[in-house]
Amino acid sequence: MSKQSFFESKICQSRKRCWQCRVNVSYREGIASTYDVPKVNFDCPFGITEDSIPEKEHTTPVSMMAKNIAEVAVESAKNLATGHPVTSTKEEAAKYISICEECKYFLKESRRCSICKCFMDAKVKIGAGNCPAKKW
Repeated sequence: MSKQSFFESKICQSRKRCWQCRVNVSYREGIASTYDVPKVNFDCPFGITEDSIPEKEHTTPVSMMAKNIAEVAVESAKNLATGHPVTSTKEEAAKYISICEECKYFLKESRRCSICKCFMDAKVKIGAGNCPAKKW
């Protein structure tokens, strides 16, 4: 059975997830695993680019934030159960936050990521945490 074309799906046609689709590699990887798309880094069929989306539409659904938190909690529990570190070292956390501070998705005032909406000063300290832009 062939996969449905993402471009013909209600999700794509509604244009309610454009910000996530344009900036979040993990989101596009999920699309690619479920729908028929040419590649993970596909162009928008409507010509929408990250820069063409108004800032007020730079949103991450609460359900996606909850999913991200749950995934990190599960990975942290696995690390704990297998004797792996649950937290990042001070050096790793400092390296990660310096990468964040230079990233265009980092919201300096709130110190949050505009993709995942996490508070980055906390997230960089979690051993199972990762960057949604795949920078660390």
